[in-house]
Amino acid sequence: MAQQYGGFLQSLATVRDAKTGRLSSWDQSGKNQDYWLIGPGESVTLADIQGAGCITHIWMTQFCRRVLGASVIDPKMGQWIAPVNEIHNALGVCWEVADPHYYRKVLIKMYWDNAEEPSVVVPLGDFFCIGHSMPGNINTLPINISTKPEERYKFGGSAALNCFFPMPFNTRAVIEIENQNDIPYGQYFYIDYEMYAEEHKDDIAYFHANWKRANPCNGWGPELQTNSPEVNISTLSAEGNYEVLNVEGEGHDG
Repeated sequence: MAQQYGGFLQSLATVRDAKTGRLSSWDQSGKNQDYWLIGPGESVTLADIQGAGCITHIWMTQFCRRVLGASVIDPKMGQWIAPVNEIHNALGVCWEVADPHYYRKVLIKMYWDNAEEPSVVVPLGDFFCIGHSMPGNINTLPINISTKPEERYKFGGSAALNCFFPMPFNTRAVIEIENQNDIPYGQYFYIDYEMYAEEHKDDIAYFHANWKRANPCNGWGPELQTNSPEVNISTLSAEGNYEVLNVEGEGHDG
């Protein structure tokens, strides 16, 4: 029997029979507009991969800006200058600002093996752990966010996003972006993947993600009052209490 190496890096010690590939938003005209501009209400396909494989890495950075008015800079140059160099707003210099809520107005969708319904349908920001369209630095194994200090915790702030969740498929993988905003949206991206000669085994797990919320959410806070009985009197029975965790099992000493 072959030796089994432990730990999450064990695959590094195994020779992989796979071909690697990358899809990206590079400018196929030979210029330097290496992003895709997606109009209001439009959907675009970032990846359509045929065969058995696995998405191994997704990198994205993006912009969505509202025009304020004329400036001393020719607005026709906006698509070449403002999104790339991120000129800071100043009177008479910059004519547009970031839409503060666009991370919630753009959806990322993923389909596996010719499924009619997406296995992933989530606002782009929430998929990459950006809550309320306010990016901050995150460094975890599956998700990474990198922001500049001036963009951190800013509504609609710019950020570089990375996802390392493995996403296997047997016959086809499709990744789409849908712009539900009323203004254009720009997307830079890399999608790295592997292709295999054989299909995955039956025990493979497909990646799924879905986003749900109650809007508006009234919550329970308005029912509480300062110095009310539920704040100052112990309630040791189950009545009136919210059960956070109820676990049964066997533990161990030490």
